[in-house]
Amino acid sequence: MRNKQLLTDRENERTFVDIIENVVEPFIPIEIRYNNKPRSYVETFGDSYHVITLGKIKGVDKFTALNHEVGHILFNSPTQSAEDMITEWAEDWKADSFIPLDLIKKTYWYALNILEDQRIESLMAKLYINNKRRFYKAKVNVGRDIEEQWELSDEHGDYPLRVLECVRFLRDVLINESRYYNEVKRILNEVEGTGQKGALIGLTEFKPFIDEYIMESIRRNQFHSIASWKEEVDHNTLDYKEVGTVDTSNIGHDTFTDALYDGEEQVQKILKKLSGHILTDTIITHNTIEDDGDICVGDGKPMEDVAGGMNKIFRKLCEMPKETIGYDGDDIDIESYITNKAEKDDIEKCFIDTKYVNGISILVSVDGSMSMEDGGYSSISYARDMAATLYKAIEGINNIDLRTVVWSANLMGVMNVTTIKSMEDTRKIRIARDYPTTPTHMAIEYSTKMIKRMKGRKKLLIFITDGSPEYMKNGMFIPSTTLVKMGNNAMMRGLRRCDNIMAILIKPSDHSKKCCSDIFGNRLMVVDNMKGGSDIIMNKFKRLVMSVLK
Repeated sequence: MRNKQLLTDRENERTFVDIIENVVEPFIPIEIRYNNKPRSYVETFGDSYHVITLGKIKGVDKFTALNHEVGHILFNSPTQSAEDMITEWAEDWKADSFIPLDLIKKTYWYALNILEDQRIESLMAKLYINNKRRFYKAKVNVGRDIEEQWELSDEHGDYPLRVLECVRFLRDVLINESRYYNEVKRILNEVEGTGQKGALIGLTEFKPFIDEYIMESIRRNQFHSIASWKEEVDHNTLDYKEVGTVDTSNIGHDTFTDALYDGEEQVQKILKKLSGHILTDTIITHNTIEDDGDICVGDGKPMEDVAGGMNKIFRKLCEMPKETIGYDGDDIDIESYITNKAEKDDIEKCFIDTKYVNGISILVSVDGSMSMEDGGYSSISYARDMAATLYKAIEGINNIDLRTVVWSANLMGVMNVTTIKSMEDTRKIRIARDYPTTPTHMAIEYSTKMIKRMKGRKKLLIFITDGSPEYMKNGMFIPSTTLVKMGNNAMMRGLRRCDNIMAILIKPSDHSKKCCSDIFGNRLMVVDNMKGGSDIIMNKFKRLVMSVLK
């Protein structure tokens, strides 16, 4: 079971959506919003971003609702195509001026939404085993309220939409004697596992029942029988907006068999992407290459006096005695004992012992975008010399793991990463010209995962950048507001891997200062002048290192 003290519900939901973001093509950011209304839904705003709104639905937990809404994105619910088809059907009723066409459309939409939800959940259950259990439980809980939502009366008669909803939410016992029951059961079953056209085919087969009901209402002059459930139709008509399109010209000739083949093909395609994501997630969830192979520049030039002073500090820190909690020692740490007892862990691991604990890991993560090279003693030159100073500072100390990574992304969204492990490697700290942008969110994710795997017990991660996030996916710019949110989310996840993170923003504009402040918070150090301020920067850096590592 997940420890909610380490990963909150919202962090867990955000992490899940991050995975989905990197499976869907083309890449479109997904934002999660929360409210207290009894409804969840997804909206798509062109090619810019998706918004999933999670409400409070009785009997449905938020992660189940999130899986459902994500399914509409992942399996591209054909919303616009359905709108065109349903509008055409509704207009066929114009001959009778007493019929409210908007309500007729909503009636069709109500049926489609139920069919599409059935399709989406069946596909999501093939991707994640627990989803089958989640969706079943949710349907049972919602089904318990069916009798309160729909009260069968002589006025409604044998109502097809009520039958559809009861079968969907496992309340067959209420309508299993209906003349619609067998066909409704068949359609809902055959929709499961189908591709984009599946629910549209199902709606086409269900349409005669809806039309029959509408005609009967007209014959009996009971238009109020439609209007009486208008509020319910308004509430449940559509939980996804403008997600996808599909060719509907042959819907009447397509079969569930064809749609089932398409659905299986789509599932296998997504599973393949998810497998690739899981395999590469040991480093990063985005496309990344290690070192683009550009020609190296000269070695970094260490600041000898700063390096010498830091060398002495590092030596003392590595030799300082530390109190540890283990199986040996003279005193008992009560807090450790209580924690282990509560978590049913090894309660014997609670003794205080004093040992010499070695091991420090430092990772310097450098922005390698084009703006870092502006002629003269550029920002990238500073970063190169600072890395060289650090490598000089750890000479003769075996238990400090120091690495530097330089990162930037190309116009298609692929991030290039160059890793520096020694003084000689500092020549690789340079601009990769084919990778000009600043993918801050990707760099945070990559760097925090990298330092988590470094061996030192104490860890420090330093970011160096000179600008606001800038990122393109498949040649299209992602808005900076979206990138800031993605960067902030990456920091929230990253702090669980390494809680000692600081960032240095060099030569900032007001915009870049605001963006980086929103991402890094009070961990950000702003430096205005790089050309004459190397000594000042290194002294600040030295004090920060001391405060973190001592």
